Amino acid sequence: MKKNQLRKRRMFLLCATLIVFQVYLIYQVSELRMQVHNVNHEIHMLSNNIHTEIREISVALEETLNRQTNPVETASFDIGSFIPGEHTLPVTFTVVPRAVSEHTAISLDFDGEIVPMERNGTVFSVTTARDFFARTAPMILIDENGVTTTVQDNRIDIGSIGHSILPTLFASMDGTTAYRQNTYGMHGNMRIEMREGRAGVQFTDMRCVVKVDQRVVSDEPISDMTFPITHGMDLTFPINEGQLLTITVIATDDLGFEHHYLVKHWIADTDDVRPLLGAGDKFGFADIYSADGQRLWTPEIFMPRR
Repeated sequence: MKKNQLRKRRMFLLCATLIVFQVYLIYQVSELRMQVHNVNHEIHMLSNNIHTEIREISVALEETLNRQTNPVETASFDIGSFIPGEHTLPVTFTVVPRAVSEHTAISLDFDGEIVPMERNGTVFSVTTARDFFARTAPMILIDENGVTTTVQDNRIDIGSIGHSILPTLFASMDGTTAYRQNTYGMHGNMRIEMREGRAGVQFTDMRCVVKVDQRVVSDEPISDMTFPITHGMDLTFPINEGQLLTITVIATDDLGFEHHYLVKHWIADTDDVRPLLGAGDKFGFADIYSADGQRLWTPEIFMPRR
């Protein structure tokens, strides 16, 4: 009897020891996995840092080489004041070449339009009217005794002048939507943020327009112009299968331009829901109209640089 009790006690102690040892092994394995995870994370971070440093060094070397081989020492531009009713802006370009002789002449090539620059010592400059929404990236033509050198200098690549100086809105929806029995409901908030432009142009008026095809479902003013804006939306309206739902924020700036930002684009009872973020997508950019309703600029015509 005592032998059986002793044997049971030994078995119990052995099982307890095995359980404790197993728990200890599990703990050690967990610790080891955590250490491996941390090491992998550190390796990943180190690799990213190395790639970033290599990229920065490559960019710095490329810029240094470009400066050494670029015949232009400095190149700059200055955008003048907007004239109401005009769709052009005066832009002053200034170029200083590395080497100048008495025969040096410089012109700017705007897609075939050649504009000579005036010389003042070693500095060449010209003021020319450029289309407000057209891309402005002139080539520099350096003429030295009949020999012309062509230079593409990013320092005077303005892109779209209008997009450079006008403010930009970013709008997103946050809430719930439902579509049942040809009825659509939306309940939540629209968040609107602004990126300021270069010239201090501000938005003076804003509204949110909801349409089904061409039928206006809602046209609500957004009275609070303190950014970031939170605009509540609580709408229920009929929409049939195949019809197009659009939600657009329309903002007017103090130059009189209307900025139309497409926030939502959905064909009822389909998976065609936008905006979709991706290269070449027009969403997040605005169609811009004049006060008389003429469309002056659209992302489908020109995708601005950001």
